[in-house]
Amino acid sequence: MDEDVTQTTVTSTQHEFQQDVNNKVLHDLLARMSRCHSFGELMKTVPAPAQETTKAILEKVTDSFTRQGACETLKASWQDFLNKSEFNRVPELNSLKPPVVQISKIAKEVDQVALTALNFDQVMLDARKAALAQMIGLKQQEIINLRTLCDERIIRSTLFTAWQPIGSRAGITPEHATILTNHGCAERLVQMAISIGQNSLARSATVKQKRLEKRAEADIEMTDLPGNKKQFESMFNEMMRKRQQSERDRKTSGKGKGRAGPPKKKNQASTNARVPKKKKGAKSNDKKQATSTVRQQRKR
Repeated sequence: MDEDVTQTTVTSTQHEFQQDVNNKVLHDLLARMSRCHSFGELMKTVPAPAQETTKAILEKVTDSFTRQGACETLKASWQDFLNKSEFNRVPELNSLKPPVVQISKIAKEVDQVALTALNFDQVMLDARKAALAQMIGLKQQEIINLRTLCDERIIRSTLFTAWQPIGSRAGITPEHATILTNHGCAERLVQMAISIGQNSLARSATVKQKRLEKRAEADIEMTDLPGNKKQFESMFNEMMRKRQQSERDRKTSGKGKGRAGPPKKKNQASTNARVPKKKKGAKSNDKKQATSTVRQQRKR
């Protein structure tokens, strides 16, 4: 009887000790997850046996947020072109061409005006408008599908289902088994992955908004230029005239040419030429030259 009580007490003590260890493992893991700011840092908190499986599941979350941002930007630009009827600015619509219909020469001689009035201008305009509206609808559906990939409930269920066989695998450490069989760990991991994706999407939207603002400012500055071709040419010619006048004034004043003064003649020796120094111990030829000159005078 006493042995049974002792065995029960030891088992209870071991269970409590293991429970404390498990709680500490989970607490430390959740704390490390909370300090992650990137997907790579988050993956380092996952036990090694489950990293590849976890990465394959959660990469879809981060990729979906990245693609959502690209889709939102493209959809917004298409919507702007549709509102302004600027279909020529959409490269995807350039493949839409009007059909070529051959008309006989004698038929043109009968009524050229009636044939000219039956063109495809309005037909192509309506076709481009309808095609662009359909393209916007496709992008909207793509955004909806990408958002489905970021559903926390679906991702958490998929991740925990993938973790269970790994956590019960033979040879896995007790710490890893504790993490991979805990719903809270899977839930927190998915929440952090979604949060990182949302932050990335927000930063991308901020950068794109700043680019749009700069582009708008540039467009406003361009509106200050004269729209008439003759006015623009006149302004350009005036700028060139002022520039040429400035060049002439600079040449006249001698600015940038060094010391002012009369121009040097061709082959004129420079007054600043350096005179080579005589070497020490070298004999001078001045006296010899003077003697030679006196002898020449005597002969004369």
